[in-house]
Amino acid sequence: MKKFLSSWCEAFKRPLSMAAVLILLLGLASYCSSVLPVFRSVLRDYLALNEAQFGFLLGIGAVPGALGALLAGLWARRSGTRRVVAAALVSVALSLFGLGLARTYVAMVFMLAWNSFSYQGLVVSAQGHLVAMFPGNRRQVLAWQLVGASAFGVLFTIAAEKMLTLVSNGSVSFPTILHQPFICLGICLLAASVPWVLQRNASAPAELTATASGQTTARTWNPWIALTMTALFLHGTADSTLFIWLPRLLELEGYQSFKPGYVLSAYALAYVGSRAILAMLPEKTLRRSFILLPGVVGGGLWLLGLSLRGSWAAIAYVAGAFFWSCEFPAFLAVLGNQTPKSFPALLAITTMLIGFGVTGLSTLFGWLWDCGALPLPAILAIPGVMFAAVSLIGGILVAQGQEKPA
Repeated sequence: MKKFLSSWCEAFKRPLSMAAVLILLLGLASYCSSVLPVFRSVLRDYLALNEAQFGFLLGIGAVPGALGALLAGLWARRSGTRRVVAAALVSVALSLFGLGLARTYVAMVFMLAWNSFSYQGLVVSAQGHLVAMFPGNRRQVLAWQLVGASAFGVLFTIAAEKMLTLVSNGSVSFPTILHQPFICLGICLLAASVPWVLQRNASAPAELTATASGQTTARTWNPWIALTMTALFLHGTADSTLFIWLPRLLELEGYQSFKPGYVLSAYALAYVGSRAILAMLPEKTLRRSFILLPGVVGGGLWLLGLSLRGSWAAIAYVAGAFFWSCEFPAFLAVLGNQTPKSFPALLAITTMLIGFGVTGLSTLFGWLWDCGALPLPAILAIPGVMFAAVSLIGGILVAQGQEKPA
């Protein structure tokens, strides 16, 4: 054991090794958010929910997740990111244990809130750590991290659809495939957190922290930073809410084609491909294009697919995701360029706002559908418009030269 821990500690001294470990841990920790939408109506029936309750259940984690991100960002700004990563990793593992034991709607809501609180804190601190380790390649390292998250999304959504097939065949009960994986992953992440806890007081390579007085760079705040954060908010809210509700759309008459789990897996695979391309390109290559085009092209494809119905909606979702997935790391890089030392804190605030946005929008979608105000396809056109609005903001930032490093 001592030799094992020693080898881990030695690996943590190398930036590339540490980055790979962080990406792996973030991917494993994303299991919950990847599989629950795939369980769709089966999960709804298991907990005896209406559509508004279903939307609230899958969206509730966004609000505490936002608070977790904010606290993690503020803590990381004062004390550095390594300690926050260690604490968040332990908390994620414990929340997964809780999800493995939860059997009621109230218990699931509570545990999902805890899991999201911990997971978003882990994401913010880990991304801040990666940016600090690779200050000259912010867009690339963040893109690689998001590629890793998407790759795990492919794996988890396929696994969830396969597990539902086992349930439909009577081979296993739904409570078993819902709860047992949470316990297994909790054990894995708790074991992986040990080296981080033991190394929490070690200094990280090139880690950026604020002074005791809270001093940061001169460019702490300006309207362009707020506009960049608005673009991230619109993208994150639209992307997460559409991911939650797409499986319900694909169960409707006129839109049934591919199994929802496979569509979400193809969506994650599109993220892997597009963000891998983004990560491999030099930092300055097509910098403006990745801010201006992905949202309007991807959102337009999604709206077209919705209008064509049938399998076109699923195809358009995957094709659109290939484009709009590029804009989030591009705007993250812009935010990092605008205010390097305040990046973790501002990312935390943005994540908090996204959390409120996802919870509110997801619950609103369920309420609109329940009360018959709009059909679900019309409701799900809203995210497409939001993606296009991100491109509009990108145009304003480019016109002001805000896409360039300070």
